[in-house]
Amino acid sequence: PILNPTLRSILHELKAQAYLELDMLIQAIHEARSAVSDSPQWPEGLLTLGRCQREIGEIALSVLSYQSVVDLLGSSVHSINVEEVMSEFSEVKALANELNHRREIQLEHFSRMASQHPVSAAELEVHTCKYHLAARAKPSSLT
Repeated sequence: PILNPTLRSILHELKAQAYLELDMLIQAIHEARSAVSDSPQWPEGLLTLGRCQREIGEIALSVLSYQSVVDLLGSSVHSINVEEVMSEFSEVKALANELNHRREIQLEHFSRMASQHPVSAAELEVHTCKYHLAARAKPSSLT
C-alpha cells in the first residue's frame, strides 16, 4: 500500500532515529532527508535531520536545521521538548563557532606559509583539504 506523505514522513523519521542509535549515520541522514522532503515544515523531522547532520559532521547544515525547528516551534503543534532543543541548538552553534575558528587558523597558517615561500600546487591542495575538513569535523573530535 502507498502511504500518505504524513505517514511516510513519520516512518522515515523513525527509521532515521533507529539508524542514528545504531551509529549507521549514512542511512540515518538518508531517512531524515526523506522525512523532511515529504514534510518540510514538520519540526520533529527537521530536528532528527539536524541531529543526523550534527553526528555526520555537517555542522553548518545542522545549525540551519535547528534554526528551522526553533522557527517552527511557536507556530505548530508538536511533541518536542523545547528546553532540550534549545540546549542542543546552543551546542551546535558552539560547534559551528569552534569550526569557524579552526578554519580561520588554517587560513592564517596558510597565509603565513605562502608569504614566506612560493606555494606549490600540491601544498595548495593540501591546505584546501585541511580548510574544508576543519568545517566538517565530528563533534567528538572537538574535545
